[in-house]
Amino acid sequence: MAGFQVTSLSLIELLHKMESGGILTPDFNRGFVWKKAEIKSLFESVYSGYPIGIILAAIGVYDDYAPSLPESSNFPIQKNTFNSSGPILWVIDGSQRLAALYGVLRGGGVDVDLYFDLIEKEFLYSPKEKNRFATIKMSSLFDYKAFMVFQDSLVASDLRGKLISEVNVLHAKFQSYQVVLQVIDGAFRDEVANVFARINMSGRSLSKDEVEKVKKYNRQYKLQR
Repeated sequence: MAGFQVTSLSLIELLHKMESGGILTPDFNRGFVWKKAEIKSLFESVYSGYPIGIILAAIGVYDDYAPSLPESSNFPIQKNTFNSSGPILWVIDGSQRLAALYGVLRGGGVDVDLYFDLIEKEFLYSPKEKNRFATIKMSSLFDYKAFMVFQDSLVASDLRGKLISEVNVLHAKFQSYQVVLQVIDGAFRDEVANVFARINMSGRSLSKDEVEKVKKYNRQYKLQR
């Protein structure tokens, strides 16, 4: 087995790499299955500064695997600037977390909207009517124009000083949050398939289709169900 290194990326760097095709998930990985409660819990952890678990990835090139379809993985469609000849981080474990972060912060894919109430300091699926003026949609956080419009809207409030401070704290927490990655380097495809299969021996079972996809890359390894 090849070696590995541990590194980290900020959320902003992570989103950019996903959009540029620098981070992909192979087709044998599970499609997006998280429920909205799991997504909300993930964002609560980031806001609190808690670790969200290590993302396990293998560094390689585009031809190593077939990427999961965006409609299944909820990973973004690659931009026109995508360079298929450059190095790619293929996600072996952690695709649910990455898809949830991307879908909420970029506003698409995960079929759930998430808001943050600046007064009560809590994440919500929809704003409370009494605090609607002080509730920001999380997809506005890294959207410069939308974020500035929201900040400007707070100026009319008697609580403007407190609310502007709170929304800046929220922005800073997500902007500075570091996601830890364990990156496997120099591994053969069958080794990566073995790692994926072993990780998925416990927990939610792989579907028959998912089992068949991972077998493409390692036909000797028998998955234990």
